[in-house]
Amino acid sequence: MNWLAHVALSEPDPEIRLGNVLADLIKGEKRLGLPPAIRRGTDCHLFVDAFTDAHPVFLRSRARISPPRRRFASILVDLFFDHCLSLAWDHFHEQPRMVFIREVYGQFDALSRERLPEARPFVEHMLAQDWLGDYISVAGIERTLARVSRRLHRPGLLVPMIDELTTNLTGLREDFTAFYPALRAAVAGWVDGQK
Repeated sequence: MNWLAHVALSEPDPEIRLGNVLADLIKGEKRLGLPPAIRRGTDCHLFVDAFTDAHPVFLRSRARISPPRRRFASILVDLFFDHCLSLAWDHFHEQPRMVFIREVYGQFDALSRERLPEARPFVEHMLAQDWLGDYISVAGIERTLARVSRRLHRPGLLVPMIDELTTNLTGLREDFTAFYPALRAAVAGWVDGQK
């Protein structure tokens, strides 16, 4: 799962939501110095990733990716599942997708201005380029693949792999629809266990 799913599954607290996103960027011991709510968000993110990576439906989705590209299958399926979530948002969430995204952006903007200036550059890019909204379209997923490629220090590496989404979309959507309710239930159990 990628950032849209992580914030959708998060508790609604702005710091917890931001922690769910920052977990990919803040590694190891650096997490120990985070404010408690942000650290809780990073912990939730790690739980979601571990649950997802071990789930048989996710593994089935990874197997849909063509063999020469399979070493990138986890990254691709994470992104493609956020595309599936965007397409099926109303089936899983009551709040309209763009209303939710605007709410999250408002929270991240305020939080990065008032309490977490070190997150400001990241948040500014996210908002300016509408990273959460981009998951709805194939062109948006291509832009996301380009951003991830840059983070891997291999510009353009993943962009041609967009054809894996278009070729496998029906199966990926079926997989996502089977998987997401189980993930939501697991996250709810994790949250209850943290109280």
